[in-house]
Amino acid sequence: MASLLLGQNERFVVPDNALSENRPDVGATPQTLWHNAFCIFQLFIMPLVVNFVLVYLSTISKGLTRFLRERAAAVKFAMGLVFIALGGWLLISLLL
Repeated sequence: MASLLLGQNERFVVPDNALSENRPDVGATPQTLWHNAFCIFQLFIMPLVVNFVLVYLSTISKGLTRFLRERAAAVKFAMGLVFIALGGWLLISLLL
């Protein structure tokens, strides 16, 4: 067993065979690579594309201001639901 010294009394222990090439469960498969690429695309690339398209169409400034004024309560309610869902997801992942 190899160990890395993290702090004064803490150790992070790594099994010797953790990075072994003989284990089929360790390493990236084409399926996991495509899944990770799709997640990165959804989380980072798509919001950029949407923002660039909205800016190109000049709908950000006046249109967004008018939309938020007309539907402020609905937007706040939707954001509240999103944050409650994220909080629940965090709690479930911490408890399991």
